[in-house]
Amino acid sequence: MRILCAVPCYKTISVKTAFSLIELIKNTPHELQVIFQEGIFVHQNQNNIVDYAVENKFDYVFFVECDMVFEPETLNKLLADDKDIICANYNYRSEPRCSMVYGLNEKNELIMLGNKLPKETFKCGAIPTGLTLIKTSVFEKLKKPYFFYEYNEEGVMESSQDVYFCQKAREAGFEIWCNPQIITNHIGEYLF
Repeated sequence: MRILCAVPCYKTISVKTAFSLIELIKNTPHELQVIFQEGIFVHQNQNNIVDYAVENKFDYVFFVECDMVFEPETLNKLLADDKDIICANYNYRSEPRCSMVYGLNEKNELIMLGNKLPKETFKCGAIPTGLTLIKTSVFEKLKKPYFFYEYNEEGVMESSQDVYFCQKAREAGFEIWCNPQIITNHIGEYLF
């Protein structure tokens, strides 16, 4: 199994994130290559990473954003869930603490779950891509761009690049999952 551990950097990587990555690499028994894609546009960094993963025939892309802290077994736990698209849960960098994972209502519309998450791995509507494992085969069934921001007619952003990706993936028939048991922190003025 070949895994591309990909860090889309729009600024410097946190030392705490670097330490988390080092410990994760030491605890992963699979072939793992780490790539840093630098640029000011996160979505373009992610698209470039996917192109590299597909061209080089990786089985998975494991996205790690530059402001995440996570346990050494994060990747192994996500792999054990055996899903096409799965993330570790983490919070927005704000108070009160609130998960960035979205559910779906009965009309198939995205809804914020807040802190009302199931205890076990669960199906979602959209997930953040800061600690997300995606089978490379998913991208082979999607049209480019995989990640993009959507704006309304007034120029206001309606969805982030990760929500955009999740919507495209769901439209293509993929399920989106979250493992809420993995311990993570999102670096801000505090750990969220």
